[in-house]
Amino acid sequence: SLGAMCVLIRENTISGHLKKVPVAVIRTRPKHKEDFYELCLQLSIYYNLVGNVLCDVRTPAIIQYFKDRGGAKYLANRPAKFESENSEQGHDYGVSLNTYSKPMMVGLMQTHIEDYGREIWFNSNKSVGPNLITELQNYDEKEIGSDNDLADAYGIALMQDISAEAKPRDKTMQ
Repeated sequence: SLGAMCVLIRENTISGHLKKVPVAVIRTRPKHKEDFYELCLQLSIYYNLVGNVLCDVRTPAIIQYFKDRGGAKYLANRPAKFESENSEQGHDYGVSLNTYSKPMMVGLMQTHIEDYGREIWFNSNKSVGPNLITELQNYDEKEIGSDNDLADAYGIALMQDISAEAKPRDKTMQ
């Protein structure tokens, strides 16, 4: 399947600017998986995503790739908000998309599309670029390992947005 990463601008107090929409995506299958991991690390650095890169733990190699190249500071901690009370997860970084967390993610995606969908320009109305809206229309919360990797990345970005403690704010208005 294709790999994907989604950078979501979070709710913020900067008037006149985008709020809660994807601003950058990677959706590709390079010859070597390490090339994809490198693209993700570069995008994390470019957007200064310190503590905000939430990965699917089914791909621990990308987490290790970040750590091995000095990018651990970009990785997001495991979001406890998406774990059941009985969770026995032991990983430090990333999210486990399972029968408990995935329906919660799908709910976030549905609400977000209703509230912000018209602002998403990674959609099927464009002739070029990734088709996030198309993937979301084909999305099945029970399917594991689909080719809807951009939809998964979008949902994971929304999970991180909910999990992050500090919200962005306009530094000029202090």
